[in-house]
Amino acid sequence: MSIVEQQLRSKKSNGDVVDLPATTAPKYEVQNGGRTVRFFSETSNTDNGDDLHWTSLSAAVKVRTDTSYTGNSAGINLKVRREFQGNFAVNYDETGSIAVDRVSARAADLDIENGTATVVGQAIPTVTEVDVVWGGRTRTVPVRNGEFSTSIDRLALGSNPVELEAFNGGTSLGRYKFDAELVVDALTANAGFAEDVMETVQLSGRATPLSRVDIRHGEKVLTTARVDASGTWATTVNAPNMPGVYDLDAVQVIRGADHGTTALAIDYGTGTTITSPGNGFVLQPGEKLTLRGQAQNAAAIRVYEKGKPGTVLGTATASATDGTWRLANLELDDREYVLIAESISKGYNRTRAEMTINPGKSTVADPTAAATFHADVAKKATVAGTGVDGATITVKEGTKVLGTATVTNGTWSTTIDPIGAGKHTLTIEQTGIDGTQTATTEIDYGIGVAITTPTASQIVPGVTTVAGTSQPGANVTVTVGGRSVNATVSGTTWTADVEIAPSTTPTTITATQQSKGALTTTAEKQVTASAAQQLVNAAITEPSSHQYTPMQPTTISGIATPYSTVVVKNQWNVTVGTVTANKDGAWSFTRAWGPNAAYELTPTQTLADGRTQTGSAFSLRPQMALTPLTIDNANPAQYTPGQSYAFTGTATPGATITAKNQWGSLVFETRADPTTGAWSASRQYGPSAKYIFTITQTATNGQSDRIEDFHLDPKSAWADATLTSHADNTVYRAGENTFRGTGTAGAEITAKTQWGGIIGTATVQDNGEWAFVRYLGPSANYVITFTATKGTDSNTFDIHLNGPTTAPLVLTAPTADEHYTPGTPYTFRGTASSFATITVKSRSSNTVFFTTTADGNGNWSSTRAWGPTNTYQLQLTQKNLQGKEDSLNLTWSPNPSN
Repeated sequence: MSIVEQQLRSKKSNGDVVDLPATTAPKYEVQNGGRTVRFFSETSNTDNGDDLHWTSLSAAVKVRTDTSYTGNSAGINLKVRREFQGNFAVNYDETGSIAVDRVSARAADLDIENGTATVVGQAIPTVTEVDVVWGGRTRTVPVRNGEFSTSIDRLALGSNPVELEAFNGGTSLGRYKFDAELVVDALTANAGFAEDVMETVQLSGRATPLSRVDIRHGEKVLTTARVDASGTWATTVNAPNMPGVYDLDAVQVIRGADHGTTALAIDYGTGTTITSPGNGFVLQPGEKLTLRGQAQNAAAIRVYEKGKPGTVLGTATASATDGTWRLANLELDDREYVLIAESISKGYNRTRAEMTINPGKSTVADPTAAATFHADVAKKATVAGTGVDGATITVKEGTKVLGTATVTNGTWSTTIDPIGAGKHTLTIEQTGIDGTQTATTEIDYGIGVAITTPTASQIVPGVTTVAGTSQPGANVTVTVGGRSVNATVSGTTWTADVEIAPSTTPTTITATQQSKGALTTTAEKQVTASAAQQLVNAAITEPSSHQYTPMQPTTISGIATPYSTVVVKNQWNVTVGTVTANKDGAWSFTRAWGPNAAYELTPTQTLADGRTQTGSAFSLRPQMALTPLTIDNANPAQYTPGQSYAFTGTATPGATITAKNQWGSLVFETRADPTTGAWSASRQYGPSAKYIFTITQTATNGQSDRIEDFHLDPKSAWADATLTSHADNTVYRAGENTFRGTGTAGAEITAKTQWGGIIGTATVQDNGEWAFVRYLGPSANYVITFTATKGTDSNTFDIHLNGPTTAPLVLTAPTADEHYTPGTPYTFRGTASSFATITVKSRSSNTVFFTTTADGNGNWSSTRAWGPTNTYQLQLTQKNLQGKEDSLNLTWSPNPSN
């Protein structure tokens, strides 16, 4: 150690001493282990070993004003006041020294939880301010009377170096370093029980001052204790109310993080039991009951009837040595009791034991009950039965009271609110006579309403059949979009047709059932009416006369796909009407026409999903204008010798229709209906001639047109009908299907499904051909029976048509490890949805290499050559009939050997 300042040193007989000029106030510091003490004034003569104070140096030397001194051969002994790191002594000799600092400090008020402390320091009088530096932060603190202090924060757990620099104005006078260390102390924890069993267990221990101790059971925090400044904590926890060891953890928590855990295994001992008499013991009338049991030593025992804890029948205290207990002379009524023996043992731990005395014994007759339903489903169920006059009957399900009644003349009755579908057990309590008597009965409300159809979440817009299950005899209504319809209920099923308009957002279908006992149940199903609709070709159907009254309102009507927008344009591409088809696909609009134009009207529909379709042109002419001549008969036609053959067709209303053969002879003459323009002519031909007719119409205004080269030949013998349009056991296209075939002219063709419904009829034309149109699908499998009949001749045959399927796109050839031979055709093969369009293109340039269509079974193929050196990055995409797409990728490279 050393004393360093502007002072004189003298070599004296008793060692090196300090000469203190009388006119100069000396300035000294003594440092010990980082702690510094300063003194500024002259010292006085005091005893050796006195405390070293702020303004005086006590030493075994007297410094006189004449610079003389007296020494102490024992040397100089100094010691620091207690607050500066305890006592110390300096034996100053010729080689020793005392170090001098001009600023020093220490950390006080350490708060480990908040990471704060107070820096308390001292400096020599010339220091005006001190820079305190810690954790990358700097704070300038003024010095007053040689002392300064400031708070520091954001301290980490563990070491926190602090550096001081003393200044006089801008001049640095010295530095000093120390550590504001935040030490995490080890956690200790103990548990102890009080003598009084009514007191909960006491937990205590030591931990880091000002931290927190959580008491946990598993992940659950039961209680929290704060650690005081001395590092001590204490708390208590409630008992688990169970016997045995209760495992807890004491966890030291600092700044939200765990810093040490101590396990606490708190043994609450044994729970209480009843050892005598056995469960179900029967007392004789007037006999007193003695109970014996086993519990935790010194536990407090009380006995009461179950459900009546406030009425204690008796108390006892368990033996302090072996835990046995005895409770004698309990006086009980001659009825059933369920007794509870409850013990309170150390730590206020409660355990219970239960036993039944006089099971089933009662002096009052039990009630009876039965539940019935009214035929009117709007009326509540009735529960009725027998009981003791004057008693109160309470009907419950669980703890919920459903109804009450008073027994009169031995009977009682009450109605109850509906409590839900299915079976329920009702408890009937009889009170008011002697205790409580109970009975049970079952009530069955049957099944609640459920929706079973539609099963898909995406449906086709339009009229949808909703079906489900219900309670027999119930009333079911189905509500969609605020509109309700009554369902048809048959047994346990119901159906209802509801309209669901196109939408891209879900629509809620709600089924509401009112069933026996006034029970109302509901079921919901959400559907989105955005599935692809089956296309119905747009067509104009009215006026069927194809005529209008000039400048008078005429209604144009027709059919289209339900909810589609229909735009009708004339031959000059001018829109003459725009209308929306209803749920059945019907549409119409009315306007005036003329005065003398002949119109060709074409309907174009736009479906909800954006698809469009244009129907056939419809001729509309003013009344009396020439209507083109038509013939219904197939050309060529056949006649049966000796039988009448009829020509039919349409023409201008009132027009004259004539027919001449190839030899110029008039064959027939007839007149078209004056309103509809329909005409017909019947006669016999033959027996073997082959005719070529020219048929002419002449309107009343002299206009005419004709049909030439119509052939009529004699008919051949019976020929079995056949189907030429569809092969057996193939897949059909969903939508409009045209069935065509051959047969004997004049034969009637009837087609029925396996369900017995007729799906089409036709007559074999004179050319031996027949046809009809029928919508199939979207996915049903059909077995269609065709029957041809003419007179006594007939034949029958079956055709199996399978519904189209939806399947993912699969590439079976080439495989992923195959390569192409340049210039050699290769066949791509795979499977997909029925009739899907397969497109193969480049992923980088969108160049389409080929497009093909899957057959009804989903098989597809396409052949082409590749190369010569390209490595193709191919994307294969299928688009099914509903417009949905899926894709797969293939890298197609040349054979490395080429």
